Formats: sequence, structure tokens, C-alpha cells
Amino acid sequence: MLTINIYHNNELQKTFANQETDLKALSYLQRSQSHSTDWAIRYEGWKVEYINEETGEKELLKPYDRY
Repeated sequence: MLTINIYHNNELQKTFANQETDLKALSYLQRSQSHSTDWAIRYEGWKVEYINEETGEKELLKPYDRY
């Protein structure tokens, strides 16, 4: 299970606890701004933090590589 936190300009906007996928969290991010998720994370100050509820490990969603 995951807890997913959505931040904008380092301010917590919404928390999604006990999630099996990131569908609800990423849908929220998409509805909250007018750009793609990649653009929002790369240029607009949005962050998506995944927390594994079993291990406590945290990871940020990174923008897509452009190679």
C-alpha cells in the first residue's frame, strides 16, 4: 500500500492514504493545473511523493527523461 502526497511550491495540497495505485493522486494533479503531469513536475513547482506504508521508504516522482 502507498501513501501519496501532492505538493505545490513545497506546500502539501492533498494526501492519498492506503492506495494500491497512483491513479487517484495523478488524476488530482491533472485536474489541479492545466499542463501535463510531466510539465507540472518539471516547471510548475508540483511534487508527487510516494511513501511505501510497509517500509516507510519515500520516493519522488521524477519528470520523464528526454533522451
